[in-house]
Amino acid sequence: VVVENTHNVLGGVPVGAEYMSRLRHMMDAVCAAKGIGRVPIHIDGARIFHACEALGVPPAVLAEHADSVSVCLSKGLGAPAGTVLVGSAETIRLAGRARKRFGGGMRQSGVLAAAGTYALENNTRRVAEDRERAQRLASVLEGEGGFSLPYGPVRTNLVFF
Repeated sequence: VVVENTHNVLGGVPVGAEYMSRLRHMMDAVCAAKGIGRVPIHIDGARIFHACEALGVPPAVLAEHADSVSVCLSKGLGAPAGTVLVGSAETIRLAGRARKRFGGGMRQSGVLAAAGTYALENNTRRVAEDRERAQRLASVLEGEGGFSLPYGPVRTNLVFF
């Protein structure tokens, strides 16, 4: 099961820890009733730091009921490229094998890794500024531009109009 956080199809809505907890418990109950193994939950956390800022919680709270999380370093964090996968050692091992099978991997990626490290260490604190700018843009679009926001008020850094 994959959960996108923030959920972009719904206008950048942050998915909270309570939803993730209910999802985990429901999946565990369904699997137990059907006599099948545990179904893993993955968070596509391309903008998870924006969800954390909007909800006022650290990433560990949102990821507590997930088996793995991917974090994009370029969407909202300012790195030129890169994604970090967080999970068990076995999940990381299998992901590495899959990446190699599909031809993934880069040589001389230290510069990109340095940019990703900088983004994680410095730009996660700036996601509130992104939300504030998005909210100002939405206000101008609605007020002066005459546009409507189909998903209601801006909650993170995404503006749909």
